[in-house]
Amino acid sequence: MPYNPQNIRGNKFKERYGGALVAAAGPMVNILLAIIFGFAIRFLPLPPEMIQFFLVTVIINCSLAIFNLIPIPPLDGHHILSALLPISARRVYERLYQYGFVLVFIVAFALWRFVSPMVMLLVRGITGL
Repeated sequence: MPYNPQNIRGNKFKERYGGALVAAAGPMVNILLAIIFGFAIRFLPLPPEMIQFFLVTVIINCSLAIFNLIPIPPLDGHHILSALLPISARRVYERLYQYGFVLVFIVAFALWRFVSPMVMLLVRGITGL
């Protein structure tokens, strides 16, 4: 989601890390939703249909959170890592932006088998299933 970086002003910390905080908001909301639905599965007496729906919701939100934290452009992880790098390394890292969508497709299709075990580990930890 695009945002206007000029809306983040104030002290040097906000100017340097404001974009990373904005980028981290999306995956953190995904994790929060996964925790809410996962704890409902874990602690509430729910009918099987609702457990199944909540489980799918947890899996989708965990998948989105982990996928968006991968540090390739234009994903949120790229903006977070970029804010943490020194300026000289950031300039080199920003050159990846032109290959961003190709890298996203490579990760989404070719490397998903390495990412999906992390998703399922997170889902099991949240839901207890």
